[in-house]
Amino acid sequence: MNIIVLNFLAGAIVSFLGSLPVGVLNVTIIHIALRRGLSAAFYFAIACAIIELIYSYIAVLLTQAAFHLEAFTLWFHIFSILVFMGAGIYYLRKKPSSPKSPNHAQAFYQGTILSIMNIVAIPFWLIYTSLLSSHQWIQLDSQVSITYYISGIALGTLLSLLSFALFSHKINQRFVLESVKVNRIMGLLLIATSLVEAVYILQ
Repeated sequence: MNIIVLNFLAGAIVSFLGSLPVGVLNVTIIHIALRRGLSAAFYFAIACAIIELIYSYIAVLLTQAAFHLEAFTLWFHIFSILVFMGAGIYYLRKKPSSPKSPNHAQAFYQGTILSIMNIVAIPFWLIYTSLLSSHQWIQLDSQVSITYYISGIALGTLLSLLSFALFSHKINQRFVLESVKVNRIMGLLLIATSLVEAVYILQ
């Protein structure tokens, strides 16, 4: 498969899965869809995707700079093992929180503000971009390949948030149950990822 297509798919898949655990953005879009309709939810999701595009591009630039350091790769793998294991345990132990009413008047501005505040997206994409690059699952050796990668990330974020909006009524009715299921799945996936990383550096 063409590396550009792989870049796009990798970005989209990781972004989609990374947006599934219950957080501020997907809880907010559920409320926007229920109270203001799908049109407002769409503008909220677009704003979030734009900010995710910017943050992921910053992470790519940081990743490219870091890989010029010889000692970075080993320490990165060790660090990623700890992060994935810690995040996995966190999601397994996480209790569902009650959704809160949106505070902003305009859905697009609300999505922009909340996404900008979600600064953790930069280290998130720094870790995953470094991981994918180190295993040669993606290549970021040209501006075109980078563009496809971060475009996939933006699309994954958009599709994930719109999924929450489209199924907002069902999600709202079963919010606590679904939160627990998603958190457990993400927790197990993250712990499994940390174990795979540990095996990789021991080889």
